Amino acid sequence: MKLTELEAAARAATPSPWTAKRYGVIVGGVTRQYVNGSAQDQLVMVSALNHDNAGSQDANTAFITAMQPDAALKLIAVAQAAPAVIEAMAECLEIARQWEPDGSTGIERRWLVLGRDARNALRNAIAALERTE
Repeated sequence: MKLTELEAAARAATPSPWTAKRYGVIVGGVTRQYVNGSAQDQLVMVSALNHDNAGSQDANTAFITAMQPDAALKLIAVAQAAPAVIEAMAECLEIARQWEPDGSTGIERRWLVLGRDARNALRNAIAALERTE
């Protein structure tokens, strides 16, 4: 799934906040008022995979609740901003290289290595995201 498709799905989903209730029930959306109280719509009921793994229902419920539309949209925004961050870091590294004295082994050299490693880590993360689309 592409980021644009994931973003469209998150925007079309029931709005946050989603709340985990007992027994794997997740509710969300608008709170509706009734004569005898109020409630939110049940969005999903998570089942345990099997009885041998009793914690799977709670773990799956917690994950689905955590990855509600607002959280997904924030992660998508970070992923979409990452290429610009990589480019900015590359520009900073280029500027730093211009100021680096020949044969420097001090703080300047360590800063350059850290910057290069951070840039490469970001590039690898973006490449991994693109491979999963």
